[in-house]
Amino acid sequence: MTLLQLPNLTILKIERCEGLEYIFTSSTLESLKHLKVLTVEECKAVKVIVKEDGEHRETSKSIIVFPRLKSLTLADLPDLKGFFLGTNEFRWPVLEKVKIYGCPQMMNFTSGHSKAPKLNYIHTGLGKHSLDQCGLNFHLINATHEVVHM
Repeated sequence: MTLLQLPNLTILKIERCEGLEYIFTSSTLESLKHLKVLTVEECKAVKVIVKEDGEHRETSKSIIVFPRLKSLTLADLPDLKGFFLGTNEFRWPVLEKVKIYGCPQMMNFTSGHSKAPKLNYIHTGLGKHSLDQCGLNFHLINATHEVVHM
């Protein structure tokens, strides 16, 4: 199997991919050093954005850094459970904007720790929610099919 490398990718927008269950594998993340904008919308089968693959399971405590990601939008993803369900720690040093709309199955963002020092709010269909108490690694509840920060 060939490892997908995307070292020059800066903007990725995926819309209406009906059979897609995940966007990246955990081993692909190391090549996304220049990614600034990630948008995934109207993909009915997406369960996670990053799927843990066999190569990264043995180092599941490693730190994954998105050094340039500034904007993340997840919208109308009815089967999305979370961004990543493994135990890796995520660091988002320049992440400023997160929008999550229409993701009724999403119960948490990641299972591991996440640090996003520049992110103050998450925007949802129910408004803007502060991250003062729990940071990016928030837990969600389903309320009228919208994501709610607790």
